Amino acid sequence: MSTQSANLCTCTGNTNNLGLPGCLTELGAPRRFWFGEVFKEDGTRNSFDPSVTLDLAYMNTFLKNESTIDRILPSANVEDFIPEKSDPVTEEAASGRIGLVREGVITHVAEFWTDDPYTYKALFDGRKCKEQAVWIEDTEGNLIGEATTDGKLAGRRIESGSMVATVTDRTFGVRAKLTVKWSYKLVSGDEKVSYIKAADFASDFTTEAAESLLDAELEFVGSPTQTGGTFKLFLFYGSLGQKIVIPAVTPTELEGFNETTPASVTLLTCTDAVTEGTYLYTHASQTLGNVFHIQGVTTTIQNNIDTKRINSVSGILIA
Repeated sequence: MSTQSANLCTCTGNTNNLGLPGCLTELGAPRRFWFGEVFKEDGTRNSFDPSVTLDLAYMNTFLKNESTIDRILPSANVEDFIPEKSDPVTEEAASGRIGLVREGVITHVAEFWTDDPYTYKALFDGRKCKEQAVWIEDTEGNLIGEATTDGKLAGRRIESGSMVATVTDRTFGVRAKLTVKWSYKLVSGDEKVSYIKAADFASDFTTEAAESLLDAELEFVGSPTQTGGTFKLFLFYGSLGQKIVIPAVTPTELEGFNETTPASVTLLTCTDAVTEGTYLYTHASQTLGNVFHIQGVTTTIQNNIDTKRINSVSGILIA
């Protein structure tokens, strides 16, 4: 065997040409990060299919999905972004041969400016135990992730336990902020990165217009009765004694739920009380002593508030 033939066996795969076309899409800096779980409830990869029409209706099947597992969540805008990569690990033999043990770990650091970094940290901390993936929405409107074997755009996989959210307290001359840092799994290397460009989305959708949703909480004012009562609806944000209230909720967005039966209960009325964010509601009579709560019934989003997944406190029905 000739020396030339032997050298062909030292590296598997085809030789790749190294030319570059002059019409490549220029990717921008990160504007936001879209977080989601790696796999959907049905076990398939959470990914966007560029072979279908990427219109608002299709994108909302991810952004406003009723399933907390299937939903993809855009973050607030990023104010600073630092990409990091550790050096690859190599080993040198006594013979002088150097072998690659593993590639360097890719880490992203995102900085968010917020007047309440403590609450925002709690939201990120709640995602630590999940198998997460992330897409980057860049300043040009492109969506960056990783290509799957079936030609879809999945998020890059985050290494479990690597996400750390750190608060910078406000001081004189320095505003409060939250820094979130995470590392990617080695299987989500740079060579897998791909994107859907802004022009590939339908005219009724842009990545910039995708809503960053807010969580809602609900508690009864007094005990609920067999035919109605009063509740307060507010955001996860606010002071301990006074959360930020949610105004202008309609009856079509909410319903009652009898946990004892169990069965949903249609709200006959839902009107503003004197105090903003407080509502009076009525429904058909329920059995005394049953356990009852109010929940969302629709994926309709008003003012970026996720009324579908309300964190609601239950109450025992009184006369």
